[in-house]
Amino acid sequence: MAALVPLPPDDSSRLDYYGAFSHAIDVKDLKPGDHIYCHKSPFFFYSHHGIYIGEPDCEVIHFSGTSDSKLGSQSSSDSSLDDETRQLLQELQTLPKDSERAKEIEKKLKICIKSTTLAEFLNGSTLRLVAYGCSGFKHSVSLVSSHSVKAMPPSETVKLAKHFHDHSEEWNEYHLSYNNCETFATFCKTGRLDLAAQLYQIVRNVAFERNIGPTCQTAEEALIKYQVEDDSAIRVGVTSHAIDKERLKPGDQIYCYRNICTHHGIYIGEPDCEVIHFSGASRINSTTLAEFQYGSTLRLVAYGYSGIKHLFAIVSSHYIKAMPPSETVKLAKHFRDHAEEWGEYHLKHNNSERFACFCKTGLLDIAAQFHQFERSVFTERRKEPCKTSEEALEKYRERN
Repeated sequence: MAALVPLPPDDSSRLDYYGAFSHAIDVKDLKPGDHIYCHKSPFFFYSHHGIYIGEPDCEVIHFSGTSDSKLGSQSSSDSSLDDETRQLLQELQTLPKDSERAKEIEKKLKICIKSTTLAEFLNGSTLRLVAYGCSGFKHSVSLVSSHSVKAMPPSETVKLAKHFHDHSEEWNEYHLSYNNCETFATFCKTGRLDLAAQLYQIVRNVAFERNIGPTCQTAEEALIKYQVEDDSAIRVGVTSHAIDKERLKPGDQIYCYRNICTHHGIYIGEPDCEVIHFSGASRINSTTLAEFQYGSTLRLVAYGYSGIKHLFAIVSSHYIKAMPPSETVKLAKHFRDHAEEWGEYHLKHNNSERFACFCKTGLLDIAAQFHQFERSVFTERRKEPCKTSEEALEKYRERN
């Protein structure tokens, strides 16, 4: 990432009393690194978010989704396309469809993090500013357009937005409810993936933001965190938690329904070891994803879920955060290769969910499908997950 001229500390709360509710702001008052938005539907049901850069050839960087059908219908001769997209489409037309470069271009086009003029971003709508470091009262009356947490320095936000613009394949694919333009913009401001509020206004509140950890201080810190931390909470909805195979990542805890119970495993994603799971008959072993699913719908367990969302999906979500996915993979492989270290199977007390939860957190007491009244956001608030597979193994051996 190119060096940038340092900007002054973030002061995005610079709104008068009128703006404190509408968050409307004049263009001349914008500063590089501002998180801006505009309403895109009647009655303010949906708003589009971006990061103001303020450079002549890059006024705003924002994230939007491009559906497969729209991608397939795009042509490099389309006058509405920006130069970068047109060049990628021209290159794509010259490549074999199954080549690695073609797949990389298709992913970049689908993720669609782009730079536009401010006029194109607004498309005639009123310009508004998202404020950070707000008081509790102000945040409570304006959840979508304010946050009580403080933002990174604006120069770091600009660096982070530019990085993802230049390396959009690093960002997850667009989803309207849990990985949208607001998710991207709030991450560029704070390094956190769990602050987007417009579709979750009930669960994003002052109390929630007071209890979350500190925001990142630099773009580099945010990138490292994004690359190593578990991001399962932004890849599923509130209820079904169904997920496509293409969106799985190594270290994911997956599950599917088997009669009245759910069967859990850890996705590894290697050709000879797609899933590692624990069962009564075959102990801890590796299988293909198809064998694991056995015809059932594939679902993802989310970690780092907000409290209220967790109450709606206790079996398929956890309030606590998971270890880095690479540590989960190491732990699952260890027990596959040393299965004698894991206890005997018991349907209620030592089952597939308990094994998978341990591989994700190093904790043995958060499996919930047979303990839904005991396992809740209130009990998980008091627990501290392990940071590494080595720490988890050490605690497991001490306990056993």
